[in-house]
Amino acid sequence: MVARIAVTSIVLSLILAGSPAQASDVDTLYRLAATAHQQRDYARSLPLWHTLAEKGVVNAQYNLGQIYYFGDGVARDYPLAMHWFKRAAAQGDKAAQAYVGSMYQRGDGVPADAAEAHRWFVMNREHHRHHDHDPQLIAWRKQANALIWQRDMAESMARSQQDSARMIAELQRRAVPAAIAADGAAGMTLAGR
Repeated sequence: MVARIAVTSIVLSLILAGSPAQASDVDTLYRLAATAHQQRDYARSLPLWHTLAEKGVVNAQYNLGQIYYFGDGVARDYPLAMHWFKRAAAQGDKAAQAYVGSMYQRGDGVPADAAEAHRWFVMNREHHRHHDHDPQLIAWRKQANALIWQRDMAESMARSQQDSARMIAELQRRAVPAAIAADGAAGMTLAGR
């Protein structure tokens, strides 16, 4: 364990020192970050992901978006997830663009904004018309719409349950005095005969 931390520290310090990072350095660091993350060693993986992401590695930026979006080893943080997804999306990562669009569509960490969501979903449309029928993008759109429908249904059901609970409480509030009065009146009538 100490040896792994030492190797990680050496690689990290070389990259942070501004030495020109070779592709193999980035690959090594990426493998270290992925391995540590898979082993749930978040204290070691998170600084590695951040280093890579700050160096412009799109997959690291996307992974950080995922980590913060789902709270994987960290507290869930939608604004930070959005930051990293947008960084990856700016480099053309379509999955990151779909996440940004979905977050705007659902209002995850940002005000819900259908127009902004649409903009992110179709960001590359002008340059890549052939993607309009891409099965993956169609699946993402369907998934996003299904999630929105599920959220809306859950909210509607919650409102309905709250309304029902209020109605029951009101009926009980009114019914108890009426029942007491009815029992009292019935007792008086029986006693008076």
